[in-house]
Amino acid sequence: MPAFVVGWDVPLDSENVTSVLVIDDHPIVLRACRRLLEDAGVASVLEAGDVAAGYELFCRDNPDVVIVDLAMGKNTLGGLSLIQRINSHDPQAHILVLSMHRDPIIVARALEAGASGYILKDTATEDLLNAIQTIQEGNSYLSHDLAFAGTSTVSFNENIVRGSVNFKFGAW
Repeated sequence: MPAFVVGWDVPLDSENVTSVLVIDDHPIVLRACRRLLEDAGVASVLEAGDVAAGYELFCRDNPDVVIVDLAMGKNTLGGLSLIQRINSHDPQAHILVLSMHRDPIIVARALEAGASGYILKDTATEDLLNAIQTIQEGNSYLSHDLAFAGTSTVSFNENIVRGSVNFKFGAW
């Protein structure tokens, strides 16, 4: 049986992904992610509405996967500093960026900061679940749109992703 099958009511491999921390300053995004993850079989879904609360929950609960929005607060990319802080605390942390920003430079900065994956907020539900499963397994993940949009502007090479990384890409 595969660890992940595309579909709304097909659960993640709940033996591997038992806790997820979602950090976003929009309550509707937090609620939607909670519902989606609980429906997929995640036992513990933690929520934080800002960078400070997110870091505190990460340190206290050590979740399997952290989902981070980049733009939190007053039009800043505060999520980048949060990713760096989490990565400094635990270099093995599985961090997935869920953002509206599709600029390849911003994507590259998130990967440099220590994110394991990056998907857009307009992604399909199954892509989000697939991304979570993929990074929990120790792989990296980029939304399909980002992977091909960025290749002409930014080279996602060893310098950007800190080593030889086998990226998995989202569905066409």
